[in-house]
Amino acid sequence: MPSRSAAEALNQDCFCRTLNEGRLREQIERDPCLQGLMQSITQTRPHLFSSTVVFLAGEMAQKMAATIAAIERVIGLPGYQAQALARAPAIAQYAFGPIGACMGFDFHLGVQGPQLIEINTNAGGALLNVALARAQEACCEEMDWAFASKASPDRLEQTIFDMFAAEWRLQRGDVPMGSIAIVDDEPAAQYLAPEFELLQQLFRRHGLAASIVDPIELEWRDSMLWHQGAVVDMVYNRLTDFYLAEPGHSALRDAYEAGNVVLTPHPRAHALHSDKRNLIALSDDALLAAWGVVVVGRLVQVQLVRHDHYVLRAQRQQERTLALNPVRGSILDTRGRVLAESVAAQSIYADPQAIVDRRAVARTLAGVPGIGLTARELEAKLHGNGSFAWVARQLPLEVTAEVRKLGLNGIYFLEAHRRTYPRASLSANVIGYVGVDGDGLAGIEHSFDGYVRGTPGKVTLLKDARRGIYLLGGDGPNRPRDGQHVVLTIDSVIQFIAERALARAVAEHRATGGSVIVMDPKSGDILAMASAPTFDPNRFRGFPKTSWRNRNVEDLYEPGSTFKIVTAAAGLEEGLVTPSQVLDCGNGSITIANITINEHDG
Repeated sequence: MPSRSAAEALNQDCFCRTLNEGRLREQIERDPCLQGLMQSITQTRPHLFSSTVVFLAGEMAQKMAATIAAIERVIGLPGYQAQALARAPAIAQYAFGPIGACMGFDFHLGVQGPQLIEINTNAGGALLNVALARAQEACCEEMDWAFASKASPDRLEQTIFDMFAAEWRLQRGDVPMGSIAIVDDEPAAQYLAPEFELLQQLFRRHGLAASIVDPIELEWRDSMLWHQGAVVDMVYNRLTDFYLAEPGHSALRDAYEAGNVVLTPHPRAHALHSDKRNLIALSDDALLAAWGVVVVGRLVQVQLVRHDHYVLRAQRQQERTLALNPVRGSILDTRGRVLAESVAAQSIYADPQAIVDRRAVARTLAGVPGIGLTARELEAKLHGNGSFAWVARQLPLEVTAEVRKLGLNGIYFLEAHRRTYPRASLSANVIGYVGVDGDGLAGIEHSFDGYVRGTPGKVTLLKDARRGIYLLGGDGPNRPRDGQHVVLTIDSVIQFIAERALARAVAEHRATGGSVIVMDPKSGDILAMASAPTFDPNRFRGFPKTSWRNRNVEDLYEPGSTFKIVTAAAGLEEGLVTPSQVLDCGNGSITIANITINEHDG
C-alpha cells in the first residue's frame, strides 16, 4: 500500500489513462436487457466516467473511516438526537428501524488530512463505481501495486445488496423481502438514471420484483402502497424532497407514516445526518461535553478543521435564502370598496448551470404571452455563472401555468403575491404604487407601508448534487405575517365625479394640470382628492413621472384670499380682535418702508 506522499505524487504526476472502455461496456451491459445502455450513456452523459483514477493513501482512508465511526457514535447519543429532531418536521420523528442505505460522507482531502464537508443521505453512483472498478487496468507493470484492492468488485456489489437486505430486516425482521421500487422524480431524466437500471437488475438477480418508479405513479389505498396494480413493499428513495412535502409525493408519505413500506433513506436519516446545522453541533465543545463525549468528540472536531470554510463554499453553491413576502393589506375607500389588493401570483427563477442551451430556453420563454421580456433580455438573465437568477417576478398564475407546460430544465417557480389596483387610475395619485419587492413607493402605499406590508418570512432554497431544487422552511417562525388593511375617507363615487370634472376642466382650458379636493364641511373628512395628469398604478412605469405626483399635497401654490380665514382665526384665538371689530384696510393698500402693496383690483 503506498504512503501518503506516494499517492500525492501519483495524483500530481501520472496522467495515464487507466480506463478500459471495452471492459466498461461489458460490465455495464452484463445483463442482456441492458444492451445499448453504454452507448446511451456516451451520447447523453459523456462525462459520467473519468478515464483516470485518483489514488488514495491507506492512512487517509483510515482517518476517514475513523471520522465516520466517531460521527456515527455521536449521532447515536440521545442529546444529539433530541437537538437535531427538535428543528425537523414532524415526519422526521418516525423511527421504524432502518438507518439509511447508500449514505455518503463528503470529504475535502488536503495536507491536513480528510476534512468533512457534508453528509449526504442519498448519495448515488455506488453501482456505477463497481462497474468502473472492474474496468480499470494498470497503465504499466510498474503500477500494478497501486491498483491493489482489498475488496473485489464482486464483493462490493454483494455488499450493496446486503445493505438493502439489512434495512429490510431492521423493520420487518425475518419476513422475506418483498418487491422494491427505485423512486425518483422523472427517473429517466435523472443524471444517474443508468444506475437505476443497474440496481433494478441487481435486485432481480436476487429474486426480487424490482421497478423504477416516478412517485406520482404510486397509490396509497387499502393500507398498502401500489404501483400499476402491484404492492410495493420497499422503496429505495432517491428523492431530494427529503421530508416528502411535495403534493406529488403524498402517496409515499402516507405509506411511510403508516409504517407500511420500508423506506430507505428516510426523513429521520436526513434530519440526523444531513442538516448542515448538525455540523455546527459536532464542532461545539460545550455541547459535546454535555453529551459525555470526550475522545470521540475531539476526533470529530479534528476532522472538521476548516469545516466552516468548506461548508461556506458548499452553501454558496447549494443554498440561497429567499424572502417570503407576506400578503400586503388592502386599501379600501370609506364604504369598503377595494382600491388596492394583493392577489396570488408566482415568480419564476432559474439555475443557469442546469440549462444546456440558454439561448433556446430564452427564446422559448419569450414566446409565452404575458412573460413581458424579450429573448435577448431573458438570455442576459440566464447568462451568469451563478446557480440562481430571477427570470420574472409576480406573474399572473395563467402566465406561469403556460411556462410550466413547457417542462424546461433549470426553470423553477416560487409562490408570490402581485399588487393590483382593480379601479385602475381611480385615486391613483392618492393610493400610490409598490415596487417589485413589495415596498410602498408613493402615496398611501408609502405613507402607511409599515401597516400594510406585514412581516416577511423566509425560505431556504437548497440544491443537491444533481442540481435538484427544493425549498425548506416557510412555516413556524419563518412564516410571513400578513399586513393590515387601511380604510380611507375617500368615497369612490365622489372621487370618480371629481376626477371626471377635473379632466374636463383641464382639457377645456388647455391646462398642464390641475387638482380638486372635496371635503365634508362638518367632519373635515377628505371625500375626494383628484390630480391631473394621472396614471394607472398597475403599470405606473408606462407613464411619465410627472403624472405620479399628487399635486394637492406636493405642489406649492399661493393661498390667495382663502388664507384670510387663517389670519382671522389666529387673531380671534389670540384675543387680538373680536368678531364685531371693524378693521381699517387702508382702502386696499399698505405701505411698508418705501413700498406700497395694493390688493389685486386696486
